[in-house]
Amino acid sequence: MYFVLTKCAFLLFMFIKSGESTVKCYLCSTKDNETMCKNPETYNLPLRKCDSDALDNTKHFAHRIDPSYEKIFEVDSSDISKNLDLDCLKVVTKTGNKEHIIRGCQLAEQSSLDICARMKKADNSFLKKVHCSRCNKDGCNTASARYKTNLFLMSTTIFVSVAYATLKF
Repeated sequence: MYFVLTKCAFLLFMFIKSGESTVKCYLCSTKDNETMCKNPETYNLPLRKCDSDALDNTKHFAHRIDPSYEKIFEVDSSDISKNLDLDCLKVVTKTGNKEHIIRGCQLAEQSSLDICARMKKADNSFLKKVHCSRCNKDGCNTASARYKTNLFLMSTTIFVSVAYATLKF
């Protein structure tokens, strides 16, 4: 019995981990398309592979909100060739009274790079970071928590089904 449950847990873990090699993220800015970027899943905004082009797009989105952000989002291209992990990114920032959203890609947090901490450090009286988060599952930088809920329900259903089928025989 213990062996069967351990095997089921291992298979479930491998199933969840299998999609992590190249994360796919929403790439947009409310500066370019406010409606779609506020609710990308509602408007079926396509997910894009998180790669060097996506990093460049994210940097461009940041620059369009405020040119001082460009330096914060700068990434050394040689870091990507070292097979460093990439994460999806969601940033909400305020310039004056206007709120902006950026959804894109960024290097995964490392000791030398924490994009959210760098943004917080850049805050001033005109430009403020309201929210910053990274995640590493396809579509996780969406407007809702629906993705996480669906993954949890699917994983639980698979686990219970396999355990039940195994115990039945």
